[in-house]
Amino acid sequence: MNNENSVEDLKESREKEIVKVSIITIIVNLLLSAFKGTVGFISNSVAIQADAINSLSDALAAIVTIIGIKLSGKDPNEKHPLGYGRYEYLSDGIVAFLVIYAGITTFVDSIKKIISPGKVEYDSITLAVLVVAVIVKIALGMHEQKVGEKNNSNALKAAGVDSISDSIVTSVVFVSAILHMMFKINVEAYLGLIISVMIIKSGFEMFRETIDEILGNRIQGDLINAIKGTLSDNESVYGAFDLVLHAYGPERYIGSVHIEVPSTLTMEELDFLERKLTADVYRKHGVFLSGIGVYSVNVVDEDVIALRNRVTEIAVSYEHVMQLHGFVVNMKEKELRFDLVIDFMSENSDLLIKKIKEHVKSEYPDFEVSIQKDINVDL
Repeated sequence: MNNENSVEDLKESREKEIVKVSIITIIVNLLLSAFKGTVGFISNSVAIQADAINSLSDALAAIVTIIGIKLSGKDPNEKHPLGYGRYEYLSDGIVAFLVIYAGITTFVDSIKKIISPGKVEYDSITLAVLVVAVIVKIALGMHEQKVGEKNNSNALKAAGVDSISDSIVTSVVFVSAILHMMFKINVEAYLGLIISVMIIKSGFEMFRETIDEILGNRIQGDLINAIKGTLSDNESVYGAFDLVLHAYGPERYIGSVHIEVPSTLTMEELDFLERKLTADVYRKHGVFLSGIGVYSVNVVDEDVIALRNRVTEIAVSYEHVMQLHGFVVNMKEKELRFDLVIDFMSENSDLLIKKIKEHVKSEYPDFEVSIQKDINVDL
């Protein structure tokens, strides 16, 4: 089996698992919604009715998740050469909207019940349905989260959290029913109000996460470090820097990186190295490196090596400087260039770079010093 097929097999397996769990979620939530809705209607309980609507919205959300994962799996074409992976982000946004809508509907119904309360009747059947709903929702939520974490599916992870939250909400409704049956205390309309607020809050959190994905989150450190490790495992690579990954859907990354290599490499050797690194990263991590930039490291001239070491020592002595790389010096033209990575805690990175430049110039006045500021995207 070739490398590409291995990655594609993983993507296909991911899709199957997400769809399978989503179908289970649809069936379970439709059944729960039907039972809760029936019990809520018979008992005239707005809290149980709200819980039923919430279960129905969960089923609709799972349907949208399936549609999203299927659309995202479409093959690239001339119009969309990088594929349709970002459809998953769109489906996540729709799911968030459905959750918010369900919460608002429940909120309005609860307000109406508070203004005009009706008679509520609970019985043993009601309690049994609520207990079963709690147990089922906990089991479903744990399974959704487990599969969501394994397959990096925000929709499933959010569904898992939502299912666990639903079980808590249903437990509160169960307590409300006990209070009413034992002491004739009717708080179910107020509980419906609380439930609706929790639903709306959950929807907005899901929507915020979707916006973060669209804007571009920092890629998880484990993947960054793993890719850098793969690159640096090659004896001709002294370091990997400026790794930038663009997400075209979960687990669909295209990126670029800079590597430091010895100045003694020939063009033929460098070409072979870049091809090998690109293949290794795709095989091990499913990430396609569309470009590999090169920083040449002088490993022959002792004066250049000493200069690099001293400049590095100066730069990293300043607070907020995370890294120096891309060091190059032209001894004949007296030009010195390097990149600095500044952390986001620096209040004035331009001023910091100016100070470092002046410091380097004070020790090497004959050199023209040029410093490029790098964004902390991969540390």
